[in-house]
Amino acid sequence: MDYGNLFRRSWDVIWNHKFMLVLGFLAALGSGAGGGGGGNSNYTFDGSEFENMPFETIPELSQNMEAFVAAMAAAGAIIAGLLCFFFIIAIVLWLVRLTAQAGLIDAAYRLDAGEKMTFGEAISAGWQKLGQMVGLNIVLFGVFFVMAIIGAVVLAMGIGATVAGAATGEGEVGAVLGAGLVGLICCLLCVFLLFAIVVSVIYPFAQRAVILEDKGVFSSISRGWQVIKENLGEVIILILIFLVLGIVVGALTFAVILPIAALSFAPTLIRFFSGGALEVMDVLLASGGLLCIVLFGAAINAIFVAFRSSVVTLAYGEFTSKKPAAVLAE
Repeated sequence: MDYGNLFRRSWDVIWNHKFMLVLGFLAALGSGAGGGGGGNSNYTFDGSEFENMPFETIPELSQNMEAFVAAMAAAGAIIAGLLCFFFIIAIVLWLVRLTAQAGLIDAAYRLDAGEKMTFGEAISAGWQKLGQMVGLNIVLFGVFFVMAIIGAVVLAMGIGATVAGAATGEGEVGAVLGAGLVGLICCLLCVFLLFAIVVSVIYPFAQRAVILEDKGVFSSISRGWQVIKENLGEVIILILIFLVLGIVVGALTFAVILPIAALSFAPTLIRFFSGGALEVMDVLLASGGLLCIVLFGAAINAIFVAFRSSVVTLAYGEFTSKKPAAVLAE
């Protein structure tokens, strides 16, 4: 495979058709293609946190228990409503992402073949394949959900065995059972990691089997695996190239974002730690810097996602020597 030619053609496709960048942005929604969306907290506390709490208000609370219960019920309803709202938003973003991914694949292949295509046509093509894309995601990634449940059950059994052994005076038996179950969890984690690697490699090729060859959910997985086996060396090289590109792009992005963040947030942080009052300009500067960082990161991510998708699409075409239907009809 001529990787230089492959990368040049892919770049020409997205650079000469700027709507591909919009598709790249939509294809990365909520996916973490440029990073995860988790929000980890490192805050810890101990019993001393409660020493100065106003426990004298508890009698008043008990006297107004009905009002308290009503307030908690209202708060619970609001929280439940917000959770449902964000769950619906997450589902919508997921469907938009899958539609854009399918449209990106179809557009890259057809544009490289010399056909003309618009953003609306790409979205329409992606929408037609949405059902198969959803099914593919459920089949491949639903296994992770099942494995997570199995791991949680095994962990609960291990904790239960250890606690039961300690409570009945058979701590050694409980410890052995607990250790055995912990070992089983470690094995499950290894299987989980191995499966995750395999799925992450198969998934892009299965997607292209769905879009370019109109395969069903299970047949696309089989087809993707077949293409990988028949072109294993080239696939490994592509993976390594994109790993290196990802590191380089990430480093360059960080090198640009770091000074922007420093200039934007430095005045606010200095005033905060020195005990001074924040000024309007500090807030505006920090907000503007945050907006610049988000926009810049989104732009870089959109370019990288669109380019990577186009490269894999054109590589899949070379692996399978398949031509678009319009080209075959000529």
